[in-house]
Amino acid sequence: GQLQDAVSRSLHEAQCAAEAKAGAAQAAGLLQELRSECGQKAEDAAQRAAAAEKEVRRECGERVEELASRVAAAEQELSDRVAAAETSSQVIVDLRRACKEWESSHRELASSASDQRSEAMAAASEVGDLRFE
Repeated sequence: GQLQDAVSRSLHEAQCAAEAKAGAAQAAGLLQELRSECGQKAEDAAQRAAAAEKEVRRECGERVEELASRVAAAEQELSDRVAAAETSSQVIVDLRRACKEWESSHRELASSASDQRSEAMAAASEVGDLRFE
């Protein structure tokens, strides 16, 4: 009786140990499978993140180049406008100088014409005086 109970207990313990060992092996296999699957998913995610980062850098690079081109064009247009304004300013200065020179010449001509008219009137007066004499 006792021997049979001891054998039965030993058998039961051996069976439990075998089941525990099989369960541990199965758990280890599942754990390895999960690690492998998670590792692959992490690797895939890292590759997608790297590709996305590369795309963002490319797009940003294109935008930076486009903005730099726009800035350069705006700077050139501003430079052209400044040059045109300076040219216009110089033209205005030249026109003012020419107007002053014209006014001065006009005054001289008017004065000269007035002098000549006075001389002509004096000469005509002399001629008239000579006629009456």
